[in-house]
Amino acid sequence: LVLAAAALVGCDDAVSGELRLTTTVPTAGGTAHASLWEYDPQIADGSATEIARFEHAGVQAGAQVVTFTLAPDDGDGGLDHYVTGWVDVDSDGADEVGDFVVTDFNQVELGAEGVVVMLTPRQPNR
Repeated sequence: LVLAAAALVGCDDAVSGELRLTTTVPTAGGTAHASLWEYDPQIADGSATEIARFEHAGVQAGAQVVTFTLAPDDGDGGLDHYVTGWVDVDSDGADEVGDFVVTDFNQVELGAEGVVVMLTPRQPNR
């Protein structure tokens, strides 16, 4: 029983939720991505470190929600965390017009459930 409890300790840091798109995916075959980042808010313009990544290939046409779980191997509860996401509509690996991108800063606590990350289609630069 002690071993089972110890094995679950790493799972406590997992962050789960949904990538929610403002409109439906227009074609089949896209890839959804989500990342969990940690950073020190005391360091101005400091960098963030990606500590967990989610990828789901084969997003169907008409999809408007993709569920995700981000399970870091070693999250630091003393740092701050946020989630980013995007849907690569044509799965070409390029972040381009028409792909769905994050619209807001999504700060989370380690272990958070029900996180909602809003995504909207990328517009051309003007």
